[in-house]
Amino acid sequence: MKLKSLLIAGCFLTTRGALCAVETSSATSTHIDGITAPVDWETPQWPRAWIADANRVRTPDGAVEGFLFYRGIGNFAVPLTASVGADDTLVLRNTGDAKIPFVWIYDNREKVGGRYAWSGPLAAGLSEDETRAMLATWKESYFDAPGLRVFWIVPRAFTDRILSLTITPKPDKLERVLVGRSEVLTPAFEQELVDGFRKDDGARWTNDRYFLAYRERARQLGVVLSDGAP
Repeated sequence: MKLKSLLIAGCFLTTRGALCAVETSSATSTHIDGITAPVDWETPQWPRAWIADANRVRTPDGAVEGFLFYRGIGNFAVPLTASVGADDTLVLRNTGDAKIPFVWIYDNREKVGGRYAWSGPLAAGLSEDETRAMLATWKESYFDAPGLRVFWIVPRAFTDRILSLTITPKPDKLERVLVGRSEVLTPAFEQELVDGFRKDDGARWTNDRYFLAYRERARQLGVVLSDGAP
């Protein structure tokens, strides 16, 4: 049986942002059966990453999925930096040795959410279905959540260097699309952090997914937290 498409998705968290990947391959042979995976344990986000045209895979312990997911923590410099000046100008710098194919700036500081479309992953090698699935998977955390973010396609050579991949049997074609996400803190927001953490140890952000990062940034900006702060 020919393996039409195998999806491998994952995320690496670094000290300078997040890198998320979708890799798809077309292989020459496989022993995968036409079986489906249970969905009663799924979180709302993960079924969105399934692609109907992709083959199911079975792991050595018998688990069955429509894609493989991995997660890791890295310690390396990413080839794109983002900063905002006092005049609110966003400055992007390519610090690597290869061209960054696509960059997309997403400004949702007013927490309005709304419609979004980005053709970068599609142009970088993913299919239309894979691109839609990728955007839908990260809807709540990337697009509905307030903030200023820069999404960018990581150069293929950089991806291959930091994240080696071997597939047996060797696929006829391998597309690797690694998407960088940079969370940008503006001077105005950093002042809010300073004021908030000085006032009540940042109580307004206690349930925010970035609370620990905000607290660390407030420390870097000179805020001394009171005893017993979370």
